[in-house]
Amino acid sequence: MIENDWRSRIWMAIPAMLLIGLMVIGVFQSANDDSSGKSSAMETDAGATAASKIRLDEARLVESSGLARSHHRDDAFWTHNDSGSKPELFAFDLTGRRLVRLRFPSIRKAIDWEDMASFVDDGVPRLLIADTGDNKGVRSTVSLHLCDEPGLDDDKQQADVQTIQVAFPDGPHDCEAVAVDVQRRLIVMLTKSGFPLCRVYAIPIPHFDDGQSIIQVQATAVTTLAMPMVTAADFDSATGDLWVINYFQAFRFAGTDPATPLSKMLAALPTAMDLPRLRQIEAMAVGPNSQVWVTSEGTPAWMQKVSQPGR
Repeated sequence: MIENDWRSRIWMAIPAMLLIGLMVIGVFQSANDDSSGKSSAMETDAGATAASKIRLDEARLVESSGLARSHHRDDAFWTHNDSGSKPELFAFDLTGRRLVRLRFPSIRKAIDWEDMASFVDDGVPRLLIADTGDNKGVRSTVSLHLCDEPGLDDDKQQADVQTIQVAFPDGPHDCEAVAVDVQRRLIVMLTKSGFPLCRVYAIPIPHFDDGQSIIQVQATAVTTLAMPMVTAADFDSATGDLWVINYFQAFRFAGTDPATPLSKMLAALPTAMDLPRLRQIEAMAVGPNSQVWVTSEGTPAWMQKVSQPGR
């Protein structure tokens, strides 16, 4: 859904967004206070951790910045490093054993890889890599790389990509979270800011049989969330829920009928849940059975589930 005159709407909504932002920050503070047993102003489920930490066994993985489930195996996930590293992905199982190192010869440089996603399109498992980081706000376009997800039986593999060069309608943004809404056929991009202003944009999922290796598009503004420091997002393919995280908590926006505009779905108050106490969490993925996993930056990299009541 395209917002008409969305800039003026943001200015009109700033007082309300700042108020909600203060509520969100209060939730964050309570999440990090071990001695606090009080509930937050938002609908918050009990936090703590749900499973033992999994150490990802790969010396090259020093800043796990993106995470996505495999659609070939329920017990496997993909991840990648942050900026300054080689253009490559690593697949791991739930013991932390590396299954695949996937390289991309056609990508000359990984400028600032910040997130990734996986999805199934027309029966084909796909991977998306978001080279969308822009801390200084100088990139006129950012890149999304798409490829078929390879099998997990060969440790060293290579893949070709289709690249989408994305321009934001209002100038550069630091985007560190992407998610694929298969039901609405959208790639959703969420910006990161120190203020409680997360701008949400979307582009259509491209068709993969058009023979184009590079596609240039302009993103469409969807809405603005009162949420600071957003670092990852993912859709739950089973429920349609959108999960969004920042450095402190995970937020679940309940899925709606696909005919409902995404902007309306995101207008509802999300459920907030505490993150595991890992170092600088910047990556998240929804796995089978709606389980939510996160990874930490640093060496070694750790992966852990988010605690959800009833799961």
